[in-house]
Amino acid sequence: MADLTNEWTGMRARVHAASWMLLAGVLGCGGGTQVEGETTPVEVQHVEVAAAPTPIEVLHPDSFALIEVDVARARNSPYYPIVWPWIVGLIEDEARDEAPRLIEALNQAIQDVDRVYASFVPRNSGSYDLGSVVVEGRFEPGEVEGWLRSAVPPERAARLTPTQIGNYRGFSMGDETSASSGALIEVSPSIWVLGPRSALEAPLANPAAPAAFSDASFLEARTRLSIAQPMATCVVLGTEEGKRLLRRDSPLERQAESARSAAVSVDATSGVQLDSIALFDSPEPASVLVGRLSELRNEAANSMPIRMMPRVSSAIESIAIQQDASDVGVAFQMPDAELRPLLETLGGFISMARN
Repeated sequence: MADLTNEWTGMRARVHAASWMLLAGVLGCGGGTQVEGETTPVEVQHVEVAAAPTPIEVLHPDSFALIEVDVARARNSPYYPIVWPWIVGLIEDEARDEAPRLIEALNQAIQDVDRVYASFVPRNSGSYDLGSVVVEGRFEPGEVEGWLRSAVPPERAARLTPTQIGNYRGFSMGDETSASSGALIEVSPSIWVLGPRSALEAPLANPAAPAAFSDASFLEARTRLSIAQPMATCVVLGTEEGKRLLRRDSPLERQAESARSAAVSVDATSGVQLDSIALFDSPEPASVLVGRLSELRNEAANSMPIRMMPRVSSAIESIAIQQDASDVGVAFQMPDAELRPLLETLGGFISMARN
C-alpha cells in the first residue's frame, strides 16, 4: 500500500502542475456599402482594416516549444465526466479554502474556451520559462475579466487595473512598470493572451509566428505524428533550451543532447491514443534511447504496484517502441472497451488515496 500511495503522490504532483497550467491558460470586416435615400449612386470610400493576429502570432518570437490543447475536443470527450471529478479533487486537496472559487472559475471557462496555445521561451540564466498562454473561444463582453476576478483572491482582484500594450487593451495584474508583472490582453473578441508583460510586448508590437515554428526539424517532427485530430500536441525544437527541456522533462535524458526535435500528441475521444517521435543527428543516440525505453517499459509493467492492476500492466506492455534510422517513435493505443474499466479502477484508487 505504501508503494501505491507513493505512486499516487507522484502522479498527483504531475497532474496538479498540469491542472494549474490549464487554469492559467483558460483564465487568463470590407465589402460594398449601400446608401439609402438617394437614387444617384454614392461612392463610399473603403478603409482597409488589418486582420487580427492568429494565436500563434502573439506567442513570443523566441519561443522554441509549442503546446496546443483542443479544449473543445476534451470537453466533448466521453471520458471528461469521469476525469473532471479527479481534477476537482486535486484542486480541493491543494487549494483548500480557495478551491470552490477556483473550481467554479475553471468550470465556467472550460465551457467557452475552444483552444489553448502556450510556448516556452529562453531565460537569461540559460534555462527556460513558460512564455505566454493564448486562449481562443466564444466570449461575451466582460466574460474573461469575470473569470479572472473570480479566480483570484478578492484582495488581488481589487488590484486588477485596465492596461494597454501597443494597440491592445486588457488588464494588468501588477505594477505596470515591471516587466515581470502579468497582463491579460484582448487580441480580438475571440482571442486573449495571458503572460508577463516582457513576453507580450514584442509579439503584440509586431505579430508574427516564431521562427522556430517554421524550422525544418520542428515541422518534420510535427508532421510525423500520426493522430489526425489530437486533443493535445507538444513540439520542441532542439535548441540549447529545447534540449535542456527534453533532458529534464522527457524520457530522453542524456540523449536530448543529440535531438533535433521531438513531438508528442494524444487523443481520448474513442479510447486513448498516444504518438510521439524524437529526431536525432545520428542512429547511435536513437539506439540507446530505444534500449532504455524498452527497459523502463518492462520494469514498469512488472513493478509490484502495477502488477496489482493487471489492466495497467497489460497496457504498459503494449507500448510500441520503434527505431527508424536516426528516429525513435513510441505509440500506444487502448480501445474504449479496455479504457473504461481502467478508468474505474484508477478512480477507485484515487478515491482511496484521498481518504
